[in-house]
This record gives sequence, structure tokens and C-alpha cells, in this order.
Amino acid sequence: MKIAYICADRDLPVFGCKHTSQHVQEMIGAFAREHQVTLMARNTGGDLPYPLRYIDVYSLPRLQSDDPAELEELALKSNRACAGKIKDLGLFDLVYERYSLFSYGALEAARQTAAVAVLEINEILIEEHSKCGRLINKTAAIEASARAFAAADLIIATSQKVADYVLDFSQARGKVHVIPRGVNYDRYRPYMPRVPSSIKPLTLGFMGSLKPHRGVASMLEAYARIMRKIPNSRVRIIGDGPERPELEAMCQSLRIHNRVQFTGAVAPVEVPHQLGEMDIALAPYHNDGEGCFSALKICEYMASGLPVIASDISPVNRVIEHLKTGLLVPPGDVDSIVQSVIWLHRNPGLSTRLAEHGQRQALGGYTWSANARRVLELAGFPQTPAQRSLVL
Repeated sequence: MKIAYICADRDLPVFGCKHTSQHVQEMIGAFAREHQVTLMARNTGGDLPYPLRYIDVYSLPRLQSDDPAELEELALKSNRACAGKIKDLGLFDLVYERYSLFSYGALEAARQTAAVAVLEINEILIEEHSKCGRLINKTAAIEASARAFAAADLIIATSQKVADYVLDFSQARGKVHVIPRGVNYDRYRPYMPRVPSSIKPLTLGFMGSLKPHRGVASMLEAYARIMRKIPNSRVRIIGDGPERPELEAMCQSLRIHNRVQFTGAVAPVEVPHQLGEMDIALAPYHNDGEGCFSALKICEYMASGLPVIASDISPVNRVIEHLKTGLLVPPGDVDSIVQSVIWLHRNPGLSTRLAEHGQRQALGGYTWSANARRVLELAGFPQTPAQRSLVL
């Protein structure tokens, strides 16, 4: 089966180390395990990673201008070239595009060549770029998005909020399915659920961007109280972001700074090792967040064999089942975080059971390979019996 993967976003380096770059690489890799994949990208951002060495790579026209309005015009004009590239390279069975502003040409060309057109949407880009002043011609962006939605046979949203936004467009109705981002099965398979220890410090951990709605401040407030109950404990925060200076100052004021480690951002390949330093993972998200994030970090916690304490909000509560694969607490409820941590610490059997069930669920269904198979099934390409027998 021949698949074309399209990434027309000039700001997304496909072969880079950003999390968005890794998402693209993982999905391409999942398709490439069983099918012939051709990548068409505007910004490769580096050398072809070794795991993707068998794919063909073609460059889409680069957009060069210091004028934001002119860049948007160039992006619109480049749709013809993108469509031409699809037609020139021969017949594809599937054209899969990661949504970017002003891009629709490849999907329309797919329709013309009888390929199935699939659009993956990770973020509400029109609204996000408008808020930060990066979008000049919002009307043109909306019209281009409507054309992309109309051309797509299938639309994959990575969160329910993204799906709800897309469904406001009449061109998208009846096509949208929610498939959260996945984890790399092979990367996490060696990591077994933790065995609680009374010797080493209890390590509470958070991984993700440091923004107010991620709730790290609530976690630190909770830890200031947990530390008094569990003196042999510490906190590990993996990630970076605009709230880091405030969080570091908060650690000083709470007098927990010598117990809290900020690692900064880490490369995706280092994440399993970093998570291996934790005993309990927290995702204390607030309800006032943007809400269009997927539960990827939760899945990575679970895949690494960690018991998870997370806020009872969507999409987190679509992944975690309370008392079976983790513990859910009211968002922003510091008391509940404190009580949940102490409960897990005093009940190692429960902690291990949650970790085992969570890991089994994450590696059984929340993987990139499972996502790719789900997309193909929705697109009308059922698996063969041999493919169904694979456990990935």
C-alpha cells in the first residue's frame, strides 16, 4: 500500500527534536512498518532519522519572506505545487496530511486521483495564531481550512475539544473521529512497573510544559504538606515553559527548593529514563486550560509502569479509570492530591496494581501502531489476519 504523508507547516521541523516533530516521526514510522511511505514536507529540519531510512522524502516549496502577510499569500499559492507533487509522484492509496494553516492542495489532489484523503488535526491553529497576533488574514485561513475539511474523506482529531471546534464547519460533519496521540511501544516495553521501596526517597514527578493550566503550582503546594508526612521524599519536574521562574520562586517561599529538581526540557528518547526515576506521576491539570491537548503525557506515565494521580477532566478521564488504571482527583484540589499520594505510599499493593493495569492499557491500545491501524480501518483499509495477529 502506498501512503503519502504531508506536512506543509513551515514552522514544524519534521526531523527535529520538538514534541510535534516526534509526533510526525512516530506516525510516519507506524505507517512505514507495513506500507510504502512517501513524505512531503516544507521543513525537514535535519537529517533523516535512522528508523525512517526506508521512506522517500520530497521537499515542498519553501516560503521565504519577512512580511507575515506575504508569507500567508505564498502559503496559499503553494497549494498548486503541493497538488502537482501528489499527481507527479503517481497513484497513492492514502494521502495523510497533518493540518496546517492555508494548506488544502494535497487533499484536493488526493480526491482527484482516487486516493483516500485523511486530515489529522492536533491544534486549533486559527484561534491560537489569532490570539498571539500571528495570523494576518483570518478570513483566508478559515476559507482554506474549510476547503481542507471538504476535501478530506476522514478527519482525525487528537482531542475532543479539537473535534468540537472542527465540527462547527459544515464541511467536516460526519467525518471526524477522535484518536489521541500514542506512545512508542518499543521505547517503553523494557520498563516494568515500579516496586515500592522503603529505602530510597519517594519521588513524585511531573512531565510536560510549565504553563499555569498544567497545575504544577498545586502539586508544589501539595508537596509542601506531603513532605511533612513523608520526609524521605522529593519532586522531579521534567519540562520547561513560561511558568518556570514563578514555580522556582514558589519552591523557595515554601522552603522545598532543596527537594525539587527542575530538569528542563529533555529529548523524547530520554523520556523513559527520566520517568524511570519517579515512583508516582502527577498530572494536576486545571479546568481553565485550553483543553485541546491530548492525554499523551498520561499515556507515557502509564506505559512506563507508573501509578498516576491526575485531574478528573477531559481528555484525562477518557484514559484513566479511577481505582483501576490510576487515581482521579478534582482539578486544583490540593487536599485530594495530598491524600492520594499518602494513600499510594502507604498501600504499595494498590500502587503496583494501578501501575500494572495502566501499563497494560497504554501498551495495548495507546500506541502509534494502534493509531495507524485505526486510521487505516476508518479509511476503509481493513487489516489482514496476519496484521491482526501482531501485538504492538
